[in-house]
Amino acid sequence: MSKNLMFVILAILILGATPLVFACTPKITLTPTTGLSTTVVGLDFIPSSRVRIYWDGVEIPTVPYQVFTDVNGNFAAMITALDQTEGTYTISSSTATAIFTVPNLQGIQGISGVDGIDGVDGVDGVKGDTGETGLTGETGLQGIQGIKGDDGSRGQTGATGLTGATGLTGLTGATGLTGLTGAIGLRGLTGETGAIGLTGAIGLTGTTGLTGPKGDQGMVGATAILDMTMIWIAMFISIVSLIGVGYLYLKGKPTNQSDLK
Repeated sequence: MSKNLMFVILAILILGATPLVFACTPKITLTPTTGLSTTVVGLDFIPSSRVRIYWDGVEIPTVPYQVFTDVNGNFAAMITALDQTEGTYTISSSTATAIFTVPNLQGIQGISGVDGIDGVDGVDGVKGDTGETGLTGETGLQGIQGIKGDDGSRGQTGATGLTGATGLTGLTGATGLTGLTGAIGLRGLTGETGAIGLTGAIGLTGTTGLTGPKGDQGMVGATAILDMTMIWIAMFISIVSLIGVGYLYLKGKPTNQSDLK
């Protein structure tokens, strides 16, 4: 086989395979591309295969319920918009996409109509006689007391009020009555009797002087009488003191042999 013939056969094979390569790219078209429903037409899909249609990534119901391609890989199905909000949405299959637009469905507000003419007021009818007062109905039974609601939450503590002004100084009260004199305290205990001092030594008896001549007796004067009175008082005090000292001595002197020990 010559080389030229081989090149011709190779060229025919390459040219024959080229349409098959381009036929493997599926695509979908929408008719119409705007509205609330459309027909999806698919071309160059895998022959005799199931196709699922999606609205912005969410599978959408179709008519027919299940979509299959024919022997040439083509199909047609009707869909209705899942979202009627104005905007653009992506219609897709597993291998192809198309754009669908939902328009603004709110129409322009119409012009307000002209107000109608007011009708003529009718003639007032004759006033009827006042009817008799009906009997007073009986008082209905007292309804059951409703259930007491829950206590409301305790309110927040209010702010501390301002300190009031200092009041005027009150009048000085009257002086109270003098209290009663307290009772006389108990007499203290008598202290112990002190020890009797030692008896001093007896002095030597002096010599008796010579008796002088007896003088004339003078008159007793007022001063002499006063001096005699003071002497008698002094002697009386001395006698009482000696009696007291003797009494104390006798009281403190031991009376038996056991006391001496």
